[in-house]
Amino acid sequence: NEASCRRTNNRQGVVWNVCGRGVVATYLGDFETAMECFDECDQLLAHEDTSQRIANGYVALVHWMRGDNDRAVALSDEVIALASASKPTAYHIYLGLSAACEVALAQERFERKERERAERVVKLTRAFARIFRLGAPGALTYQGTLHWRLGNQLRARRAWRKAVAEADSLSMPFESARAQLELAIHAKDRGAARIAQRAFDELGTRWWAQRSLA
Repeated sequence: NEASCRRTNNRQGVVWNVCGRGVVATYLGDFETAMECFDECDQLLAHEDTSQRIANGYVALVHWMRGDNDRAVALSDEVIALASASKPTAYHIYLGLSAACEVALAQERFERKERERAERVVKLTRAFARIFRLGAPGALTYQGTLHWRLGNQLRARRAWRKAVAEADSLSMPFESARAQLELAIHAKDRGAARIAQRAFDELGTRWWAQRSLA
């Protein structure tokens, strides 16, 4: 645990624990704690640890949730650059990739620059999912949203429903609800909205639960 890692001066173990706390805090909507955790990670992190630098890019999502879109985009671009220059050999890089996908696909303006950013990070996430199956539900969800943003509604719905099925098969309730949320937001699927809201409420992920009501 974190205490023993600190006691034995296991810097990598401390980084993993603190990053994990930051992710949990983000899920729970405690953005102040999340920011403190990721700030500590940055201070502890060895510059050459590329995979953890990508994972720490999850903080981009925190900035976006707090309404700082410019900072979120800048951090997402850093994640994309780092991930593009390396192979997906560590499972925890999914944290940064998923955050970058969320930010890229949520941009109100979606012209050439924004589209290319979204296409690039979704492609990276799909490559990750081919190695680590735990990334498959998210990759499908983001691919679906990309399809929707590009005007292919049928392919989007298919991807989101496949994401739900994949997440359920892996017992990943948040990822299942996240895909249902896309069906609710874009396809105006009221049944999906109810499922997403109930799941987010049960998981305690209040920011996402509130979004499912929007």
